[in-house]
Amino acid sequence: MKEKWIAYPTILEGETVELIPLEKEHFEELYAAASDKELWELIPTDCSEETQFYKTYEFALSERETGNQYPFVIRHKETGKLIGSTRFFEIYPAEENWKSDGHGSPKSSGEQPSILNANYCSSPSALMY
Repeated sequence: MKEKWIAYPTILEGETVELIPLEKEHFEELYAAASDKELWELIPTDCSEETQFYKTYEFALSERETGNQYPFVIRHKETGKLIGSTRFFEIYPAEENWKSDGHGSPKSSGEQPSILNANYCSSPSALMY
């Protein structure tokens, strides 16, 4: 297992929404926000299908455990409702001393990095509030 670069639990807060760590207890409410098939027309994975939704979000939790991703749910602060999800993925230190292992993953030179690099993605259900 690789080192986890984002501490759990991490909450990111803005004026309108807060990002809280995805948990299984969020699945039912999040699926209700994601079940509109039209939201997924431009996304490769259609999570309006219940089986696909649960498979995708269970995978997100397992990836957090390995340190590869950090999934969040998006909570609308005024209403308290979950309105979508997002995640950091491909989490690795952004240091010159970290080189690719040939498969897109970082390989350490042994030195501790000082900067974190993480890509992110967001589900279209974030538009529903």
